[in-house]
Amino acid sequence: MLRRPLQQPYDGPFKVLQRKDKVFFLHINGKRVSVSIDRCKPAFFLNTEDLQLPQTKNETPATVEPNATASTPATVESDPTASTPTQPSTRSGRKVNLPTRYR
Repeated sequence: MLRRPLQQPYDGPFKVLQRKDKVFFLHINGKRVSVSIDRCKPAFFLNTEDLQLPQTKNETPATVEPNATASTPATVESDPTASTPTQPSTRSGRKVNLPTRYR
């Protein structure tokens, strides 16, 4: 069965009439159809009656005033180990010697 462009990848959900070990009997287009459990996908529905959406208010956002102490720049200390080049190693600790053309 080929699907046309922009057609849903599967049909459904369908009502399950009966379940057996390897087969589901579904109600599809007014008929009772047996479908293997390997071809079925579970469908979960939200109960929309219990679902309450949060109410959004049309309020203006509060403005944050800058703090006087935050305007002074913080000094950044340089890490001496970060500036020295280290030889690459694997996770197990072995040293990696790269050819000069890949450096």
